[in-house]
Amino acid sequence: MKKNSLADFHKIEIFLKDPANLKYKNYYDNTVSDLQGKIVIKRSEYSAFEELLETLFDYIFENSPGLKDRRKLIRVFLHYMYYNCDIGVSE
Repeated sequence: MKKNSLADFHKIEIFLKDPANLKYKNYYDNTVSDLQGKIVIKRSEYSAFEELLETLFDYIFENSPGLKDRRKLIRVFLHYMYYNCDIGVSE
C-alpha cells in the first residue's frame, strides 16, 4: 500500500473535500457504504483482510467495464478507504 498507493492519498483527499466535487464525494460515500456492507457479511470467510480486499478488487473490476484499463485506480481507492478506516473494522 505504501509503495503503490500512499502517494495518491493527499490528492484524493483534496479532491473529495472540494465543494465543487460534491457529486463525486457522494459517489465515494455510497461506494464506502456498499463495500462496508459486503465486508461485514464476508469478513469471517477470510483469514487476512488483504484477501478480502482482493476479492473486492475482483468484484469491482469484473462489474465496472469503464475501469478495465484503470486497475491501479481501483486498488488506490480501496487502499485509501482502508487507510482512512472508511472500510474494515475499527477497534
